[in-house]
Amino acid sequence: MPIPINYLVLFLLLLCFTFSVTSTRIQPRLRPLTQNELNSQQLGQRRVAPSPREKLRPGPKLKPLEARIYRERGPIRKIRRTYNKRRKLEVILFLMHHRVPTTPEEIQYRRPTQKETSKFWKIPETTIQPWWSTQETIVNQKGTGRQQSAKWICQWPEMEKELFEIFLEERNKGRLIRQGWFQAQARQLFSKHYGGIPNMFVFSIGWFSGFLKRWSISCRVLTKISSRLPDEYECLVINWLRFNRRNSQPRNHYEQAGLISDIGRFRLSNILNLDETPIPFEYLDGKTYNVAGSKTVTGKTERSGWDKRQATLILYIFADGIARIRPKLIFHGTSGENIRQKEGHLWHTGITVEFNETAYNNEELFLDFIENELCPVLWNTHNPSTSQTTLPTYKPDTTLNHESLLLMDVAGFHTTETVLEKLHSAQITTSLIPSGCTGLLQPLDTAVNKPFKSFLREYTDTYIEIRSHSNPHEKWSTSDKRIMVTHVVAEAWAAFTSEKGELLRKSFRDLGVTLPLDGSKDDQIRIKGFQHINIGDWTKDLPLPLPLHPMESHRSLPLETTSHDALEFVWACKNYFHTPDENQSSTQTSPPPGGALLQF
Repeated sequence: MPIPINYLVLFLLLLCFTFSVTSTRIQPRLRPLTQNELNSQQLGQRRVAPSPREKLRPGPKLKPLEARIYRERGPIRKIRRTYNKRRKLEVILFLMHHRVPTTPEEIQYRRPTQKETSKFWKIPETTIQPWWSTQETIVNQKGTGRQQSAKWICQWPEMEKELFEIFLEERNKGRLIRQGWFQAQARQLFSKHYGGIPNMFVFSIGWFSGFLKRWSISCRVLTKISSRLPDEYECLVINWLRFNRRNSQPRNHYEQAGLISDIGRFRLSNILNLDETPIPFEYLDGKTYNVAGSKTVTGKTERSGWDKRQATLILYIFADGIARIRPKLIFHGTSGENIRQKEGHLWHTGITVEFNETAYNNEELFLDFIENELCPVLWNTHNPSTSQTTLPTYKPDTTLNHESLLLMDVAGFHTTETVLEKLHSAQITTSLIPSGCTGLLQPLDTAVNKPFKSFLREYTDTYIEIRSHSNPHEKWSTSDKRIMVTHVVAEAWAAFTSEKGELLRKSFRDLGVTLPLDGSKDDQIRIKGFQHINIGDWTKDLPLPLPLHPMESHRSLPLETTSHDALEFVWACKNYFHTPDENQSSTQTSPPPGGALLQF
């Protein structure tokens, strides 16, 4: 029976539709190529890396510890404080596979103990114990195994930014900032920026740690403690430099004609600095070399308290580096006459020794020093002598220029009216270093004391070593210690001034005391904490708050003669005012060079 034409057409249409659907399913889905794939095809390379969305094939399964190969290694030389996954597995494999002999003949072996493992790997035993108990966790651990640092997210950026700005402003003023300050400021700023929900912010340890880390803030130990703010320090320093520059100017044409250098009317041999420093009988400052790893480090002293201040040492340095005045030691004692008779012949002759009840300098000793030591030396500096054992004879000579500049701190006995009058009568201009600035402006503090104490410690150790060899069981007495101190100070100071003469000269130059008057070398001023110092107009001082103003008095001298003008600038201490002599004429004379006429 023939097939109807209608059925044949339907069959052909159905066959075509089926073929088209099948071909559509088999055809792969096309997508645009990424940039890496285009680059790879252009270079004839394989794909660089799979897409982040593509699923990576799993790697090989981790081997259990029992199946891993153990390789012996040499001794550990570098001690670590943190340990990655590799080091942890090495220690665990050492515990599992390493063997130590149980007998000297090395016939039987056993596993090492955790104590032996700790000694070999130089890792604390308390650290190894948890590694052994958590072996599977360490094996399955991903990454290096080091503890990842926490990432703190800033949730209150406006508050933190303003808090940091206020923090910088307060620190620039010299304010000490502690955690309580941050807490109070953070709560106020949170209410300011996000006032709708005051209780939403919590000053937690986590937030505070994150804030410190985000803004690079750390808690530091104070390296400079003072009662002055940094800006006020700069004004005090500049005013002190201006005072020295002002007083170094020649006061009349006679002094101008008699200048022998560009530093002014003071010769290098007549510019000096003195300072007192405490010294002990034994140097036990809490540090010593010892075997590494020791938990207890001991130190021995002959007698309790000998590591504290037992004497005061006074040093004197001159701007030309020549040692003209012997160091002075002040010991405990009422008068010291009995002690001087018993042991004075054993003291070193390069030292002068004094006694008082406090073992510290005072007005009486300082006045005696001015009369019997300082004035004779300054009046004879035209013929310098480096002798440490004899004092020059005091022979006033008005034909020579003996104007001197003395730098010293504002200790009470330095600034009494009697002392200042004594110095002024000896033509010594006193440049008093402002209170709190001795670490910046005193040559002995800035450059000399620290290296000299190294010399002193070395000579002390040598003296003790020599004496202990001659009599190892001898007990030291206070008299023995006093004698020792005189010898080590004299010998150390002689060696120091011989080797460090340039250091002494440089200590004055760095502070601008011995630089040219015209300011041509002011760029050589080196004062700690200041990048660039500009002395500027030396005829006047920078303004300071009244409580911090270092009072400066201008003493009236006799009428102008061929040797001096009628005005001289001197520093005066607090509560000290010098009134002109009633017998002197009140007639004002010409002002100093560059200065204005002063009214009393």
